[in-house]
Amino acid sequence: YATVRNFIEDGIDIPQVIAEACHQRGMRALGYFRMNDVHGIHKHEPSFGSFRSGHPEWMFKIKSMDYAVPQVREHILSVVRELVDRYDLDGIDFDFMRAPHYFRDGQVEAGTPLMTDMVRQVRRILDDAGDVKGGRRILCVRVPMTVSDSIGAGLDVPTWVAEGLIDMVC
Repeated sequence: YATVRNFIEDGIDIPQVIAEACHQRGMRALGYFRMNDVHGIHKHEPSFGSFRSGHPEWMFKIKSMDYAVPQVREHILSVVRELVDRYDLDGIDFDFMRAPHYFRDGQVEAGTPLMTDMVRQVRRILDDAGDVKGGRRILCVRVPMTVSDSIGAGLDVPTWVAEGLIDMVC
């Protein structure tokens, strides 16, 4: 974290450097999202972020964000838009496995279409960027090992695949 902070203080744009280095080596560069990482909640943690800490009412269980809250989904979409607009990324990688709780108990079934709609919006953002920058942008998802486990977490991977929303499933 100290090195990253030093880079930032020195004006080094880390995502830009990573994307350029990947492309120079013939690799693709994807923006990586931990969809519900429980680190960085407290100010003493190096990865502290203000979005979650500023909205404790939108968290549940082990400090998971509640994706039924429209502002949570819009925050993710705004960060995706910023990354895709600012950097020469080849796509986005959503890691849904970090802490796979996205909706409060009893709300998973009602929340599943909300998550699918968010994935559709990410696909549109990536497609728009592909139209401007040339070529399809990848959407990779890391999800629970079985379809039933994914559905149980509110992640309708079969629909995402059937609609062509995602390009890679891990």
